[in-house]
Amino acid sequence: WIEIDDRQSNFDPSTGRFVVASPDAVIDGVKVGRYLQTYSKRDFGPRLGFAYDVRGDARTIIRGGFGMFWNFTPGGTSSSKAQNPPFLQSTALTTTFGTNLRLSEGLPPPPGVDPNRPPSGSTRSIFDIDFRDAYSQNWNFNIQQQFGTNYMAEIAYVGSRGRNMLLKDNPNQAPATVGVTDPNINRPYAQISPALRDIGRVASTGTLDYHGLLTKFQRRFADNFSVLTSYTWSKAIDLN
Repeated sequence: WIEIDDRQSNFDPSTGRFVVASPDAVIDGVKVGRYLQTYSKRDFGPRLGFAYDVRGDARTIIRGGFGMFWNFTPGGTSSSKAQNPPFLQSTALTTTFGTNLRLSEGLPPPPGVDPNRPPSGSTRSIFDIDFRDAYSQNWNFNIQQQFGTNYMAEIAYVGSRGRNMLLKDNPNQAPATVGVTDPNINRPYAQISPALRDIGRVASTGTLDYHGLLTKFQRRFADNFSVLTSYTWSKAIDLN
């Protein structure tokens, strides 16, 4: 989205600086404009399903379905580019005992918005310029068989595949180095922006996979007695 007065920014990994929104904004050689990232117009979410009575006697039923679902994952301040420098500011005040800082005199104002000021401190709201909405593909296939009047058995396969899941990383993380007392000097952007610390980046590189075998046996309520028992054997792997 855009901010009505372009009061938001995103990090340019090629320069180590924050780029303020404008119609001609460029990040890492890509024109991103006021959005400060590229975006997709292909969030297509089809749903399909079927049911088939094998013998026409309503005793053996085959069902299946497929659906694709989209979600915009980020939330809170971590999804707001307005929470980046130069619009996000903080001021640290240090005082000696009762001498140089009095609330009755008010607090000094923040330094003010200056897009040309080198970035400093930490932020957690930068975006990969190719960030995309997360989506999942869900599908299932099952067979139900009736036995006698009151008994039914069912076996089903259920699967789910998630892509573009949200992951957060820190492009300015200092590598672990033995003997270094100040890790800030080893940060990747220390030479360009020496006062810049952690920068939390939102990326859509997570994955999720689930496969499950579901079984169920049921005796519907009759003669004051019913039974329902089920078992699931499944596997889930995620990077999220």
